[in-house]
Order: sequence, then C-alpha cells, then structure tokens
Amino acid sequence: MVPATLTRYAGRPSGSDALPKTSTAVARSNAITSGTARTTMFATTQDREAVMGMVVDADEVVSLRLTPPELATSPALFRRPDGTSAFRPKHSTVFSSEQLLAAEDRLLERARATTGPAVSLDTIERITARPDRDGRLLGDDQAAALASVAVSGRMLDVLVGPAGAGKTTAMNALRRAWETEHGTESVIGLAPSAVAAQVLAEDLGIPAENTAKWWTNHQLHGTAFQAR
Repeated sequence: MVPATLTRYAGRPSGSDALPKTSTAVARSNAITSGTARTTMFATTQDREAVMGMVVDADEVVSLRLTPPELATSPALFRRPDGTSAFRPKHSTVFSSEQLLAAEDRLLERARATTGPAVSLDTIERITARPDRDGRLLGDDQAAALASVAVSGRMLDVLVGPAGAGKTTAMNALRRAWETEHGTESVIGLAPSAVAAQVLAEDLGIPAENTAKWWTNHQLHGTAFQAR
C-alpha cells in the first residue's frame, strides 16, 4: 500500500534499525543448473554437463558470493563425491550482486529517513478504536503497530505477519486514517502481480497496480505515484 506522495510499505511496529541489512540472495548455481537442464537439448550427457558447468562458472564470476569459504578441510570420510563437506547442506552457497546490495542500502536509507508525511496520533486512535464496516475491531497489537507506522514519518515501513494475523484489516484501518488527513485516494497499492493487485484493490478499496507494470511506465513515461 503506497501513499500517493511517497514510496512506503505500510506497517513496521519498531524503529528503522529493526530492518536488518540482510541480502535477498539466491542460490544461483543450483537455479541456473536446473534451468539449463530443463530448457536446452544436448547430443550427449557429457555435452550437457559441460555447458551447464560453463554457464554456472560464468554466472559466478559476475556474482558476489555471500557464503564464506570453509576454514578447514573435512576428512575424506566426511566429504561428498564432489569434494564438498558433508557438514554443509547441499546447494547451500548463496550469491548476490552489487546492484541488489545497493538496492538494499537504498531501502535502509529510506527506512531511517523521517521526512515523509504522517498521520496524527489522535486520528489513528480514533480510527482504531471503532470497528470497520464489517464490524471488525483491531486488537491492541494491531493498533500499536499502526500507530508506530502512521506517526513515524518514515519513508519506508514494513508490516510482517503470518497468514491470518489480520494484516489486511490493519491496513484497511491505516488507509482510513491516512485518507482522513490526506484526502480520498491519497493511498494507492502496488502488488507483485495483476491478480494480487486486484485482490489488494478489492480488500482495501484503493486503486492498485502491478508493480512491474507501474515501474515500466515510470521509466518510459515518468508516471508518478498518483491515485487514479
């Protein structure tokens, strides 16, 4: 859910330092090996394995390895046929890229910035104290999380919770509070797929868009965060 005036993911009940600097790295070698094997036909098994090895090696050259090297050599009894230690899970080496790490740094920067718009605590308390149109009332933990988000002024917040924890209900309350102070349709939604965007729009009653589509339009046409 993104207010029209800034990029912001709604809801993080603690300060910006609670957002750890961890990489969303992927086990690239394993994924690429699997993908190559599925989509390419080879004359022999040896040809396939040789090409897969070349693809993986080339990819690793332009990637940043996050898994530290083994500090000690395991005895032969505890090594697999490929030479890796049995004390490490198979295919557990993870990689990232300079671009991804830079993107994480930018997100952390925005999580620490408190120059964004906010909602007054009085408005949040008034909205969270009464049930929504379906008669649902927020729990104390939900209300506390929304208050932390709404009044913080942070440019980036994250609300994390398991399925069924009431995130949608909480976001609906935040949307009502935000629109109370910033106007109707001052909140828009971005989701990872068109289907998810439709569900978000229906659940929260806001305009929503596929993130990739919006980003492409922004890059090509300068489309801003504007509710429609």
